[in-house]
Amino acid sequence: MAGRPERVAVRGEREVSLALAYTQTPRRKAFDRIVIAGPDAHGVATLAARLIVLHARGEEPQPVAKFPDTTPRAAAETFARIAEQYEAVRGTEVLDIPVNVQAPAAFIEALAKLPSPVRFYDHHETSIPFVEQMQEKGIVPIITADSVQMAVALQLNSNDKAWELAKIGIVADRDPAILKVEDRLRVESHLLPLANRLDVLVRNPKLVNAEDQAGLARMLAEYGPALLEQSNVEYPPERLVYDVKVNEVGDVAVLADFTGLDPARTSMWVPKTMEQLALRHYKDIVIAVVPGFNPRTKTVEGYDVRVIKYWLSEYPLSAEQLARDVIERMAPQGRVVGHENYVSIRFSTVDEAKRIAREIYRRAEGRVSSAAHLVNDELVAMSVRRDYEKILDLLERIAKALEKGAAAKEEQVGLLRELYERDERTRYD
Repeated sequence: MAGRPERVAVRGEREVSLALAYTQTPRRKAFDRIVIAGPDAHGVATLAARLIVLHARGEEPQPVAKFPDTTPRAAAETFARIAEQYEAVRGTEVLDIPVNVQAPAAFIEALAKLPSPVRFYDHHETSIPFVEQMQEKGIVPIITADSVQMAVALQLNSNDKAWELAKIGIVADRDPAILKVEDRLRVESHLLPLANRLDVLVRNPKLVNAEDQAGLARMLAEYGPALLEQSNVEYPPERLVYDVKVNEVGDVAVLADFTGLDPARTSMWVPKTMEQLALRHYKDIVIAVVPGFNPRTKTVEGYDVRVIKYWLSEYPLSAEQLARDVIERMAPQGRVVGHENYVSIRFSTVDEAKRIAREIYRRAEGRVSSAAHLVNDELVAMSVRRDYEKILDLLERIAKALEKGAAAKEEQVGLLRELYERDERTRYD
């Protein structure tokens, strides 16, 4: 009997300590599903469309999208935090966040610790080599050939509002696969302006009172494309395109100069402004000289020759092919960045950059002399074909003028003069 109070005291202390520990241990929040997306316009639009589809099924998913937290480089740490904070009955979906190729093992390890099952949806080729490693960790990778196929895999085409948002996201990603499901006229006249507004909003969600990119996705899921249609946000490239100096406009290319613009204000919008130049002039290729602005040091560290191929162009050569010899010369010095249809090459002086830009422009136009080094026969053939198509067009117009009789004499003379001048120029080139 003497020991009983002591045992009760021990038991009581244990009960108190367990209760205290329970109240002090953070409890994980439970959701039907966790949906994590990249923070760019394509990722946010895809996330919003997926939320619509899941809501239609009666689910309450938890969306996660934030810059820079859900970029490939920072994703592993973000996945770890989510694994500690959330539970999900139906698991986790990761949308449009490619594997971090700089640290793939850590990325996949963190991915595997998310509430299971984990489904990984992506369309980037860089994720393909890691499919087997993901499968070994119990992850289900769904990596598609393009953005349209990824949207279909997510069943975004099962709901009209979701499908429209998905298409806006695909256009924001500049994926030509959009032409599988939309005609080019509607893409350029309707979807592209909305995608451009979304591009502005994902950079600053607070413009529509959203806390972050996930908050913006929630708003898009609620209001649909109307949120973008009724938004009065300004897309800077639509204004900047009129400030850029255009040196020459050819049959397929535009030669431009950005050196007169404030690089601190415009550098982030250079590629999209070049795209606007292509749209404005109805051309396939834009070559530009651009100050090599470093946003970290806020200084110009050289001059870039940038070459962009308009994303819906059917021009047979890529930006990379047009600049291939320059790329091969400058790449060993670490002065080349970009991809197949957008290339940036750094030079020390503006004069050298302007000279190379004009050289690439003439190559795109097929005006490089047949004696030039690395001349591309296909470029010459395209140039000749364009010239003769224009000559045939002139001959047809002359024939129609002749049908009008003597009253059209002056028009005939003008057309014949134009034909003569074009023939002289063709032979010179």
